[in-house]
Amino acid sequence: MNPRLAVITIGQAPRKDVLPILQQFFSEADLLHVGVLDELSAAEIQALAPDTLEEGLLTSKLRDDTSVRLSKEKLLPLLQEQIFQVEEQGCELIFLLCTGTFPELCTKNSFLIEPDKLLTALLEQLHEGDFKLGVLMPLADQQQEILPKYENIREVVCTHLSPYESHTPEKIQRVVAFFEQEQCDLILLDCMGYSLDLKETIVQATQTKTIVSSQLISALLAQF
Repeated sequence: MNPRLAVITIGQAPRKDVLPILQQFFSEADLLHVGVLDELSAAEIQALAPDTLEEGLLTSKLRDDTSVRLSKEKLLPLLQEQIFQVEEQGCELIFLLCTGTFPELCTKNSFLIEPDKLLTALLEQLHEGDFKLGVLMPLADQQQEILPKYENIREVVCTHLSPYESHTPEKIQRVVAFFEQEQCDLILLDCMGYSLDLKETIVQATQTKTIVSSQLISALLAQF
């Protein structure tokens, strides 16, 4: 039997940080987990880094747990090729394990689940966007690209913490203190790499409803 759901990371598979969340909703037999960078050498991966500040910036994780910065423009054709490959393996659903914006992507027959579109649409419907949203993103350099996604939310504040790097308690406390001070109505962890443990830390400190992107989208996909 073919796997029902293809999970594509823009880094390398397996994503040991995200699989436990997916496995709350899907059996191992249902999942095909692949990475766009799986077959690339270190030199080929390095060549995918942005050359200019104008290129879209993405970040993901490699098998050795190191993080990598990627140019969205350079990654796009490789990502599209990966989508067609998993379609040929019979997957009905394709879950893009990234909250980046990719309007150019397409499928032949399968449903392509792009978290960015779903999350943005959901947030805009909550209280008609009339609330204060706190956004945690991986890199400070991504702010210019990420903030326009939430233009229909009344007020948006953001800070950064990469889920793909080791963190001292001081770094985590900086994030917590930011959200405590801002008194947001809702907090979004805007990257597929954020953990449930981080969510719990933020919730306990701020007493604010907090969304983990991977958990929300996985729960939605389980209804298909």
